[in-house]
Amino acid sequence: GQNLIFGEKPGSVDDHTCNLFRESMVLFGGFRNGVRSNQLSKFSFKLNAWTIIQPKGEKIPEPRAGHVSAVYTNKLVVFGGTNERNQRMNDTWLFNFDSLEWTCLN
Repeated sequence: GQNLIFGEKPGSVDDHTCNLFRESMVLFGGFRNGVRSNQLSKFSFKLNAWTIIQPKGEKIPEPRAGHVSAVYTNKLVVFGGTNERNQRMNDTWLFNFDSLEWTCLN
């Protein structure tokens, strides 16, 4: 049988992070088609489908690559990376999967 993947696939991406959250894999940032991104995408193992997570609120991390991330309880923690000017960043962000909001801890 053929495995079909549904939804809006993230396309070519590198220098990103992927973390497991509940029954999904969450992909954040990295280079998408050669440009740094701050997009958050989710792949549902149950639905075999990609979706783009649209955050609520005004505050979002600037596009980055080469960062690190981890999931803690219901939050994605993102630290550092390099921005579009290739500057190293020293900021920490939390994304709350329940409220869909970003919070900067710096």
